[in-house]
Amino acid sequence: MINDNIAALCMVHVADTDQEAYDAAAREGEWFVAKAEDLYSPWQGREVPDSYRFAVDAVQTERVNKTADDHIESGAFAMGSPETVIKTIEKYREAGVDQILCFMQMGNLPHSNIMNSIRLFGKYVIPHFL
Repeated sequence: MINDNIAALCMVHVADTDQEAYDAAAREGEWFVAKAEDLYSPWQGREVPDSYRFAVDAVQTERVNKTADDHIESGAFAMGSPETVIKTIEKYREAGVDQILCFMQMGNLPHSNIMNSIRLFGKYVIPHFL
């Protein structure tokens, strides 16, 4: 079986305004990225199997010492109002991505913020792409 779909993982947080989303989730997203980088630390300075090379290279060059602002600018984080998140996801679609894996429960983000983000995503973002 061949799956011709292209998927991407994106840290997502939707709030009523860009500032509310940033204030709630930027640090939590940074925390998650740092923890993900830790998963690859055993490979630092060692011979890396070819099947892991892309991930280790990305951690060592593309993700290290990046801030939430860097991740928002690159599209790795979709954080903001529904309109802002739609614009970020549109860029994925333009690049040929047809499945977005939305990681919405990063770090110590309170449950109420996560549920509100899911509600706003379902009410405004998803319908835009239907």
